[in-house]
Amino acid sequence: MTAGEKREGKQVSPRERVLTALSHREPDHVPYDLGSIGPSSISLGAYQNLLSHIQLNEKLELADTVGRRAKPSEEFLQKFRVDTRPLRYGAQGAWTLNVQKHEGYFLYFDEWGIGQKMSETEGKNFFIFHHPLSEVATDDLARYPWPDPVDPHRLNGLEEMASGLRGKVDPAFVFGGSFSQGFLQFGAQLEGHQRFFMNLALDPSRVEWLMDKFLEMKLSLYLWALEKMEGWVDVISESDDLGHQNSQWVSIDMFRKFIKPRYKELISTLKKRFKVKILLHSCGAIYPFIPDIIEMGVDILNPIQLGAKGMEDTRKLKREFGEALTLWGGGIDVQQTLPSSTPQEIEDEVKRRIEDLAPGGGFVFAATQAIQPDTPPENIMAMWKALQRYGIY
Repeated sequence: MTAGEKREGKQVSPRERVLTALSHREPDHVPYDLGSIGPSSISLGAYQNLLSHIQLNEKLELADTVGRRAKPSEEFLQKFRVDTRPLRYGAQGAWTLNVQKHEGYFLYFDEWGIGQKMSETEGKNFFIFHHPLSEVATDDLARYPWPDPVDPHRLNGLEEMASGLRGKVDPAFVFGGSFSQGFLQFGAQLEGHQRFFMNLALDPSRVEWLMDKFLEMKLSLYLWALEKMEGWVDVISESDDLGHQNSQWVSIDMFRKFIKPRYKELISTLKKRFKVKILLHSCGAIYPFIPDIIEMGVDILNPIQLGAKGMEDTRKLKREFGEALTLWGGGIDVQQTLPSSTPQEIEDEVKRRIEDLAPGGGFVFAATQAIQPDTPPENIMAMWKALQRYGIY
């Protein structure tokens, strides 16, 4: 039996499949996510090559400008039995995307004032070149033109889209957008990494002000938006890269001082009012932080970066944290395995990760990051076929 087929005489919808897994019970099949959040998606180049390989003709669309990730069509998502869909809220109405050319680069400024640029000839994605708070004095932070979190323009068309999909496909909806950047990540992007990380030690009062401002804005957005979208949102996505390949960006003490209490307040407030699950995306070697992440109230951890220190033993992660957390990701490594292995090696790897992570539910299959442009389409198909074969409960 495969995903979408009847189990015990009942048709299992994608949403039921995901919610069953999130409740730490075994559905009919391991749920599959492709693109409900940016880090679980596929780059535009890889998607284009995959479409050619399967002979599916469709117009290419971007899901996000910065990462140059594709927005798969609904036809593709159904064909590949993807159980999730993104509910991406938009920017405030006062801001519009204005990409300009300057000295060999495409560049633009987002609604936060962060400058992004990409090479005209060699660029694969945008990167930050301007940190708007880097020269703003602490006394002037309150007067900075912060985005309006409750601008009605943010939710334009979302309810209609959700209603249409719920009536036809019934996927699990993941709610996210620009405010989903996490406390640590927002601080570094707005201040500049060097200044922000120095301020954690040398100017903690400024960091505390920024963290509290982010918390205030996040609460305003989520409480307002979830009231408007109540009944549609299954998962809220927060994204905060706490680690890199071999360690963490901050000490556990700094994490507990600046980051953890504010996540705890945010998550507890939302859970008291709404029946939603909270997903935290964090790349890197975050193993030492996982107990604190659980204490914050996080339900779902993404992506399980298999190539990062301490994250490669998926059986151990499942044994230690699988009762408290749904592990969303960890299906296959996109840094080395997926782009460079043979189809048979990919099948073996997917089988191994499913055997480690799927028992008892609490697992949603996704790659460890967005699938990169140099990934052969044959390898993507090998991954997907292995999931269909070995993901049956």
